[in-house]
Amino acid sequence: MGAIISLYVLTKKKMIDIRGRVVVRAGAGTGKTKSLIDCYEKALDMVIKNYGERGVEKVLALTFSRMATKEIRERVLRRFKEKGTLTDTIRYNLSIFTIDSFCSRILRENAIEIGLKPDFKILDEAESKVLFYKVSQDLLKSEVKIPDFETTNTIDEILSNAYTAIVRLRQRGVGYDDMELESEKDKFLYYLYYNYENSLKKENAFDFSSLLLFTYKILKDRRDILFNLQEKYDYIFVDEYQDTSI
Repeated sequence: MGAIISLYVLTKKKMIDIRGRVVVRAGAGTGKTKSLIDCYEKALDMVIKNYGERGVEKVLALTFSRMATKEIRERVLRRFKEKGTLTDTIRYNLSIFTIDSFCSRILRENAIEIGLKPDFKILDEAESKVLFYKVSQDLLKSEVKIPDFETTNTIDEILSNAYTAIVRLRQRGVGYDDMELESEKDKFLYYLYYNYENSLKKENAFDFSSLLLFTYKILKDRRDILFNLQEKYDYIFVDEYQDTSI
C-alpha cells in the first residue's frame, strides 16, 4: 500500500506531500473537504499515469456520511470535466465510500469463506435499539437478574446504558468474548452483549458498530483478505479521521 492519507482539516501554508502517512490538523470550517480533494485528485493523476484510467480504483476515499461521499464524488468529477479529461471509465470506477458501505463490501465479497450469508442486512440505529431492547427485556423477564447496584434505575435506563456501553466496547475493538468479567456489572453486560450478538446473527444482520467490529476482526485474523486490500489500493484517504477510534 503506497500511503494512508488521513485528512480532516486544511493547511494553507504549504502543499501536502501525499507520500507516506499524513495527518493534517486545523480548526473546524477551514476547508477540510477541499484539502482532501486536492490530495485525492493528485493521487488520481498519479495512478492514471501509472495504470491508465482504470487505475482510479486504486485510490480509496472513506467518509462518515453519504452526503460527504456525494460531495467528494461530485467535486472530483467536476474537476475532471473542467480539464476535459472525464470519461465513463473514470466516472464509474472511483472508489469513494462511506465507512459502513466499505466494510459491507469487504464482508459481502468474502462472505462464503468467512461463514456469512452475503445478503445480510444493515440495521439503522433505531432498528438495532428495537432489537436490543426486545432481546434484553425478554432475558430480564425470564432468567437474568439485574445486579443490586442497578435497581435504582428503571429498566429502560438500564438497557439504554447497556446499549451505549456495548457500542463503546465495539468502538474499542472489544467483542463479548474479549471482555474481562471482573464484577457483577461486567457479567450482566456480557450476557446482554452475547445474546444481542446472537440475535443479530439469527436475523442475518449487523448494526453499525457490529459491522465495523466484525470487519476489523476479519482483517486482523485473515491476513489473506488484508493483503488483498493492501494490494488493491495504493492510497487511502479518511475524511473526519478524528471521529474514528484509531
